[in-house]
Amino acid sequence: PHGINTAAIIKAAWGLTISALSQSSDIIFGDFISGRTIPIPSIETVIGPCVNFLPVRIRTLPTLTRMALLKSVQADSISSIPHESLGFKHTIQKCTTWGPHERFSSIVNFVNTEETSFGT
Repeated sequence: PHGINTAAIIKAAWGLTISALSQSSDIIFGDFISGRTIPIPSIETVIGPCVNFLPVRIRTLPTLTRMALLKSVQADSISSIPHESLGFKHTIQKCTTWGPHERFSSIVNFVNTEETSFGT
């Protein structure tokens, strides 16, 4: 809706679900990414994993509308693209107060694929 992509909807829905289950308004979970957006020629032809995890933070404030949440999640996702190649350990060290062995308690893996038709 209104230019919001499916990945942002899935992430926001997951954040709202965790928020409701944990009764917390500040949620962080992992986003499993392909790692194929880094500026290396022919990255799409690399054989083998290029995956990474990025933190997604969702804050479910009572004054925040669902559309504002969706726009925020999508904007955060777009702004994280240049940082997709940073290692998970680096991200934890530079961007959090977590200890070196902290991990996400949940991870979202949204795969955007074209719809396939089986038969006619």
